[in-house]
Amino acid sequence: MGSRGMGGGIREDVLRGSYHLDLASGPARWGATATFAADFRKRRRLAVEVQDREYRESALLFVDLQRLSCDRENIELFSTWPADDQATFFNRIEKQWQAVCTADRLLTVTVQVLFTVIESLTRDGRDRCLDHKMSNIHVPPGHRGAELMPPLAMQADDIRLTKTSSGVFNSTNIDYILRNMDVRTLIVAGVLTNQCIESVTREAADRGYRVIIAEDLCAGTTAEAHHHSLMNLKGYAHVCSSKQLIAELQEHKK
Repeated sequence: MGSRGMGGGIREDVLRGSYHLDLASGPARWGATATFAADFRKRRRLAVEVQDREYRESALLFVDLQRLSCDRENIELFSTWPADDQATFFNRIEKQWQAVCTADRLLTVTVQVLFTVIESLTRDGRDRCLDHKMSNIHVPPGHRGAELMPPLAMQADDIRLTKTSSGVFNSTNIDYILRNMDVRTLIVAGVLTNQCIESVTREAADRGYRVIIAEDLCAGTTAEAHHHSLMNLKGYAHVCSSKQLIAELQEHKK
């Protein structure tokens, strides 16, 4: 990805989460060489401190990787999808599991892991949002549909949140939890890219979190929907592969 203009001769490197000088405009803005060099060193130290802190204070959120939304046996949901879209979705999901498990093993040693699943608090689902009621999305408490897909397994200190809306921030206390843990960066993975992932990303960005989307750990209703959503979300998040993300996390762990 490119860099967002920050003004004043400084630009943000979205990939690295840091700031560096634009030499074309910097000297003219800051004046004398000595002053410029001192300012450069000061800002560089600040950039490294901010960058390292944001990677240390990060959390990984898996969204809706549950039987309701990822299990072929959920005929009620997937029977409404065209056959080609079903095939594309499940092919991506099945390729996704190995990457998810690899990322899960590596990231759990570095960041806090959270899972969110769609599950009502009441048996009749009266606590659901209006959209879920109109869409007939209801998973009663303890229902099999709320179970994480078998490749995933919660570890000690992982956090599981139940939600009754597309977004996580709207119907859970995730913001309270993340702030109590001093989390600054939220890494997002899961389904569906063009629905819940979009909602979570926008909600988090609006609340001041730095958001990173592991694009190969997400799946949309169609390949096109997945692609277009990621293009739209680049204005709110850094989009990268899980391999690239893991390398960055390991680098900043040193």
